[in-house]
Amino acid sequence: MFHDIRADEVRSLICLFFRGSNSREFQSFEMKSTFFELTLNVLIRIIAGKRYYGEHMADLEEANWFKRIVTETFELSGATNIGDFVPA
Repeated sequence: MFHDIRADEVRSLICLFFRGSNSREFQSFEMKSTFFELTLNVLIRIIAGKRYYGEHMADLEEANWFKRIVTETFELSGATNIGDFVPA
């Protein structure tokens, strides 16, 4: 259903990796934040049709506002309880 959006975001991520490795030296990436940005870009493109992370993103001020909201939401949600996912 949303295959084109997911494929476009993954393609963009792979291009980011290739651009980062233009030189003959190794370069490290922080994968946790990279996959977090990938996931949020896919979700927000499905919901609102905009990108808020990485290149080709929407309005910078709006993107910063959205990032603050997401960060605050995750901070307030606290730690994950395994009991929420596994019925006992």
